[in-house]
Amino acid sequence: MQILAIESAAKAAGAAVLCDGRLICEQFVNNGLTHSRTLMELIDGVLRAAGKKVTDMDGIAVDVGPGSFTGIRIGLGTAKGLALGADKPIAAVPSLLGMAWLMAGYPGTIVPIMDARRGEVYGAAYAFENGVPKEILPMEPQPLSALLEKIDTAVFIGDGAEVHREAIIEKMGNRADFAPPHLLHQHAAGVGLAARHIEWQSAHDAAPIYLRLAQAEREWLTKENKDDCHRK
Repeated sequence: MQILAIESAAKAAGAAVLCDGRLICEQFVNNGLTHSRTLMELIDGVLRAAGKKVTDMDGIAVDVGPGSFTGIRIGLGTAKGLALGADKPIAAVPSLLGMAWLMAGYPGTIVPIMDARRGEVYGAAYAFENGVPKEILPMEPQPLSALLEKIDTAVFIGDGAEVHREAIIEKMGNRADFAPPHLLHQHAAGVGLAARHIEWQSAHDAAPIYLRLAQAEREWLTKENKDDCHRK
C-alpha cells in the first residue's frame, strides 16, 4: 500500500511517502513558519523525490489532532482537497498514536505528550503488543502532574516532553526516559505507519480530534453565560 502522510498538528510539519510500511521519503521542518506556507512545498517535495503523484497513492494519511487548532485544520483541509481531487480515501490518525509509532520496538510504556497550555498537556500511554501499539491510557487533556501519577516507568515523546522535561525528571527521576532529539516531535512517518492499522474512510467523513473547545469558543460561551446571568 502506497501512502502519502501529512503532519501539521503542532509546531513541526512534514510529509512522507511510504510503501507497504517502508519509508520511501520524508521531509520535516520545525522552523517557525506557518504550515500554510510550508505544507504544500513539503508534499510536493516528497512526491517528486519518490517519483510519484498523488494519483499513484492508495490513500492519504493525516494527523487530525489533538494539537494546534489551526495546524489541524490546515493539514486536514489539505488532505481532503488532495483526496477528493484524486478520489482517494483518508486515514485520520490521532496525533498521540502517530507519535507512539515512532517508538516502534520500544519494550516498555510510551507516553506521547503535547503541550496543551493553560497548565495542561494532551497525553496518552501505549505499549507495543505483536508489533502494534495498544492504548494503556486514553488521550485526554489533563495537568501533567495528574498524568505522571498514573505512570510507573516510561519513555516520553512529543513537544510536551521537551517543554516539561525538567518537571518530568523532578517527579519521576530515572524512571523517565526521553525519545532521541530526531524523534521527539511529530513526524509524518509515524502518521503513515499508524495509517496501515486503522480504518480508512472517505474524505467527506474524516474529522478532526480537538478534545477541548478552541479559545474563541470558550470565550464565546463565557460571554453567553454572563449575558444569561444578567438577563436573569
